[in-house]
Amino acid sequence: MSLRSSVPPAVLTAKSVSKSFAARTVLKRVSVTVAPQQRVGVVGPNGAGKSTLLKILAGLEEPSSGHIEPSNTTMTVGYLPQETTVESDAVLLDWLAARTGVAEASRTMEERARAMEDAVAASGESSRSLPAIEAYTESVEHYSSLGGEDLEARAAAVLHRLGLEGSALARPIGSLSGGQRARAALAGLLLARFDVFLLDEPTNDLDFAGLDLLEQFVDASTAGMMVVSHDRAFLERCVTSVLELDGVTGAAAEFAGGYGAYLRERRAARSAQWASYERYQNERKRLLEAARRRKTWAASGA
Repeated sequence: MSLRSSVPPAVLTAKSVSKSFAARTVLKRVSVTVAPQQRVGVVGPNGAGKSTLLKILAGLEEPSSGHIEPSNTTMTVGYLPQETTVESDAVLLDWLAARTGVAEASRTMEERARAMEDAVAASGESSRSLPAIEAYTESVEHYSSLGGEDLEARAAAVLHRLGLEGSALARPIGSLSGGQRARAALAGLLLARFDVFLLDEPTNDLDFAGLDLLEQFVDASTAGMMVVSHDRAFLERCVTSVLELDGVTGAAAEFAGGYGAYLRERRAARSAQWASYERYQNERKRLLEAARRRKTWAASGA
């Protein structure tokens, strides 16, 4: 039986996460869950901590307090940053393997294969070598789950859909034009098979055809996704809930029902706040007028 078949669904949870840089708090007790088929759109002003939250969820930064809780130890989390720095001489296929997690999974599989061979050579196929055999089997399943076995064939097909020839897989990244690099970055997303995706401005630099492919991918995937984006049309079509980060307090508020529902609820909340403010101003005016009259009466009586 597959080791991955018996694990619970992949759910990534942030629990009361705070993050401060010097004296400034950018995230304050933020809690959010990313579950299968859930699309969480993260919005807020520049500097509100949107990208920081993704990095903390990806394990690339440590929170000042709180913690990140994956539902199981085998789940895979893919973080695709807003801007990707690559070595100009890196070959595209190797870069795609790194982008999709296949390269790291391949290295782990090779290391565990050597460890298994050493264990079997030392003790035979006995109980003492069993942990090494199980570790290798797990690494093979992990490599397969990420699509490592047919990555090159799938990559050639995806590049063709994006208007790039399969021969581009052998080219250094530095030889690609800016538009070709944008399409290569999209290919890295379309080829990925993570359990949870953390996407930072995935629509940047994409043409209409690229945007259409991205939306098809998001719609068809069963993985959980958290997306930072300023593209309102993309958010309207793709997200199932919205996490709004306050750029002043660092607090977060979550809204269910998609981006349109979020905008309606936010407008209603602002209308309620304005009505409350007007009531306060009217009451303040009434009290000031009453105080003025009392002062006038007191002066007249004197």
